[in-house]
Amino acid sequence: MRSITSSSNALCRHVRKLLENKRYRRECGEFVLEGRRLWEDALLSGLSPRQVLLSEQVAEESLPAFEAVCSNVCILSESALRACGDTVSPQGLVALFPFPERRRDTLPRKSVLLCSLQDPGNVGMIIRTAEAFGLEEVMASADCPDFYAPKVLRATMGGVFRMPVRTVEHAEEMVSALQAEGVPVYAAALCESARPLAEIDLTGDCCLLIGNEGNGLPKELVARCNGALAIPMSGKAQSLNAAMAAGIFIYEMTR
Repeated sequence: MRSITSSSNALCRHVRKLLENKRYRRECGEFVLEGRRLWEDALLSGLSPRQVLLSEQVAEESLPAFEAVCSNVCILSESALRACGDTVSPQGLVALFPFPERRRDTLPRKSVLLCSLQDPGNVGMIIRTAEAFGLEEVMASADCPDFYAPKVLRATMGGVFRMPVRTVEHAEEMVSALQAEGVPVYAAALCESARPLAEIDLTGDCCLLIGNEGNGLPKELVARCNGALAIPMSGKAQSLNAAMAAGIFIYEMTR
């Protein structure tokens, strides 16, 4: 067991880079988890930590419990641990976990595909909602916030540990692949050809595309889909938040 007092230590630099750099997370195959709630969710989901970083206070209170789960435990000073965290109020616990093996070997029959979303909170909320209503998989284009970014992790409330997720390099190819398997693909889009949500039965096999918060889905991608759908609104708002809209569609897909 090591003790670290300097925030410039190599381990602290590694953790900071994992927090901030999507490519580095992919190269290392691991992500940073912070706080007791996510820690418990990860363990209950069957994940095993590679390394655990504790504040001196937390180590004093419950070091044996963490050592029983992970043999690689480090005790950090408050300032060093704060440098390894992403939250405003550190809880004295940071852990490194390998990416979960949750990808399906076959294409999903019931899924959503997120295209060019920007807000990690939206990505996380959609994963949480998809898990809650029993979708088979959440897919996302490569330019979305990745599934293990700190804000995405927190927004999923542990859902990403249990929900099959997949990064898609080319959304157009995935749309074609799903259609070739007999899975209709619909675009959530505010366009002239969009049909009201209530007119389409989504309870069978289907995939729903959710687009960028500001620009929506590209016209070419919408044209590849089996149809475009819109949520009728009687108020003055022109659109809904991406995660809220996805939640309404997911409910209709699974009710």
